[in-house]
Amino acid sequence: GTSGLVLVAKTEEYLDYFLGLFKTRKIHKKYIAMVCGEASFWGSINMPIGRNGHIFGKFGVRIEGKNALTLFERIASINYESKKFSLVKIDLKTGRTHQIRVHFAYLGWPLVSDRIYGGKMVGKLTRPFLHSCEISFIDMEGKGVVYKSEPDIDLKNTLKLMGYKTIKN
Repeated sequence: GTSGLVLVAKTEEYLDYFLGLFKTRKIHKKYIAMVCGEASFWGSINMPIGRNGHIFGKFGVRIEGKNALTLFERIASINYESKKFSLVKIDLKTGRTHQIRVHFAYLGWPLVSDRIYGGKMVGKLTRPFLHSCEISFIDMEGKGVVYKSEPDIDLKNTLKLMGYKTIKN
């Protein structure tokens, strides 16, 4: 699954507060992903997402689905074993199940090592190359809060294997 940041409420008061922030889309989430292929320098994916009626647990772009908006910027292009890959930073505007995986697969750029949505396996990585690297919001006292997280070791090892040296949030 996805590595990185998860927001946890320690009190009922904060739980209610966070639920309100999520509902009004005032919690901002950023991710790092490696996709197969050469992604655009930047882009916006605004396609509705719904359940795949044929495969349990799989989602897809569906006209009758819920609106979903993903913004992205390519931060690196990588050639590995005669194939092109792109490291992208993602600004998730909505939070649908499998949103990033579905949107990029729909454009023909599935996430590396994403078996469900068609990504190529790379090295020993056994999960989709997807990391929650930043969460920001205004806390109950009105103060801006930003949490950041470095990619897990399995993602760093995959980058190293592919010849990429550094990754910045």
